[in-house]
Amino acid sequence: MHLIDNELMFTLDSSEYFNIHSSEPKSVCIYEYRNGCYEMNLPAIYAILDKIGERRLAVYSMNGEQRTGRSFLLNFFVRYLNAQQILNTQNVQQYFAWNGGNKKVTSGIYLWSEPFFIRKPDGNEIGLLLMDTQGCFGDDSGLQESGLMFTFSLLFSSFVMFNVRKNLDDEKLLFVEYFVEFAKAMYKPYNEHRLQQLLFIVRDWSPIFYGFGFHKDDNCDTKNYKKAELNANHSQCSGKRYVRERLMSAFDEIQCFLMPFPGKDVAKRSEYSCTSARLAFNEHLETLVLKVLKSDKIVEKVIDGKYVTGVQMKSHVNNWINMFNGRRRTQPKNNFQLFSAMQHEMCLRAAVDQYCTNMHEFLFKVDGHRDHVVEFNHWTLFGDSKGLYQSIHKRGGNRSELDNLQTLRDQINANYDYYRLLNKGRRIYSRLLKEVNEVLLAFEKQREKSNAVVARNREQRECEQVQIKLNESARLFDEKRSKYNQQIHCFKIVLQETKKELIDLRRNQMGI
Repeated sequence: MHLIDNELMFTLDSSEYFNIHSSEPKSVCIYEYRNGCYEMNLPAIYAILDKIGERRLAVYSMNGEQRTGRSFLLNFFVRYLNAQQILNTQNVQQYFAWNGGNKKVTSGIYLWSEPFFIRKPDGNEIGLLLMDTQGCFGDDSGLQESGLMFTFSLLFSSFVMFNVRKNLDDEKLLFVEYFVEFAKAMYKPYNEHRLQQLLFIVRDWSPIFYGFGFHKDDNCDTKNYKKAELNANHSQCSGKRYVRERLMSAFDEIQCFLMPFPGKDVAKRSEYSCTSARLAFNEHLETLVLKVLKSDKIVEKVIDGKYVTGVQMKSHVNNWINMFNGRRRTQPKNNFQLFSAMQHEMCLRAAVDQYCTNMHEFLFKVDGHRDHVVEFNHWTLFGDSKGLYQSIHKRGGNRSELDNLQTLRDQINANYDYYRLLNKGRRIYSRLLKEVNEVLLAFEKQREKSNAVVARNREQRECEQVQIKLNESARLFDEKRSKYNQQIHCFKIVLQETKKELIDLRRNQMGI
């Protein structure tokens, strides 16, 4: 550890970390739910983001089930970023407050007041913020309250950690999926359709079927918790499969990390000594922190396909608050009613999606059906979707179910109107396409005939040209033959004269 230009710089694992302190850093509450409404500490958020300035931003948030050690885990992230050993025999300083009892400590959303500046291998400095959030599913916190906080955490974060105990059950996945969809709706003005990365941390895991550590899609191990429990497959019922498909499509990447039980002493005190924890917990805790905070693995905040700076994030936060204010509406009065409403909506979406998928496949098998065929298929698929809704809907009274069945009917009828017009358009298009093809076929035939005539005319012209050449060759041949005949005649005359002269010469020699 050494001082350079009044900045405290550390070198860890081939990465450079910078921590600039204007005062003693601490966790700062930026969001708190009071008396049925939320309060946002904008001055604190802006002050922290101003420290990042024009540098790019990364936000790592810890979320999840109440009393599962979220703040306890996050302290080790701060410890590592402060260039300390992650694990030693010293007690862990309470950067984010926690205790081992049943009473909750974290109420609201907290940010660490000082960003950690991490130099990535490409030379860019990233301002990393750590966020701690209030636990979900607690007796003293409503699902509405937890959901709003989780939604804001999803919007703000580039890397979301969701802490649960022992296993990921369907109720928690439904909670996450529901508020992920709400966060995605808030991103629509930015043309952003996916969140970035989500890590499920499963605490107190028993490694009977699946081992500790990271479980993700690129793991070759056949015993993969993520593939078995989070990925959608046809062996699951429609409701479970639907939630998982929606969740998988909402993030660029989802991973799981299975952790062992930390030891009984953690639940008895607010301090944590590594000697009181199981060695397996220490080992996998270190694996988690080192892997997640590795400089080349830092997940930077991206909105609308662009990296976000600290200054830009201020305007995004302000926009989200305005959207939250614009979306205020009457909420269910208790957790049961809110969860029932969530399940109603999930069931409706699953049923309508099934109708739309099947109707789309039906219409595109051929170029267009007759109207009565489409109507018959509509009622068949509506019955299937209604059956799906009723098979996965379990909560809420009869009146709520009847109301939602009517909503299902209205939504499917609206989609039926669209598909009916689509089928009509496909029939018209098919008929026009057939007529166009007939015209093109007739044109092709006429063009072939024209090409044949042109070819014949070309052949005739070529034959005439050949005949002309042949005639010319014959004329030249006749001229040459006449000339040769004349030369032969002259040669014969000369030959006769020469022969006569020889005879005369011989007679003279003989004295005849």
